[in-house]
Amino acid sequence: RAGGLMSKVMSLGGKGKTAQSQALQVAKPKTRAIDRQAADVHYYSLQELARDPPYPEGVDAARREMFLSDDDFRAVFNMGKDDFDEMPGWKKELLKRKKGLF
Repeated sequence: RAGGLMSKVMSLGGKGKTAQSQALQVAKPKTRAIDRQAADVHYYSLQELARDPPYPEGVDAARREMFLSDDDFRAVFNMGKDDFDEMPGWKKELLKRKKGLF
């Protein structure tokens, strides 16, 4: 049934990709330490998050920056949270160190 396989490949753009290999290329959904859409999310100031422990209750110490409001985050990092999430880990760590959040 080579003809059936070839038509399946051609229907996928003719680039030799099978349905299985295309399924593996599906983008992973972005994950966040907190869901900013949730009504019970509480934001804190940079001063509250940059201090020494203990941190406010419920704050993930490794992701303290995500507990800044969107406006405060943009003022501190000069970018939105989505742009920050796209950066490589070493770069995020460097920026967080400069702001006292690491």
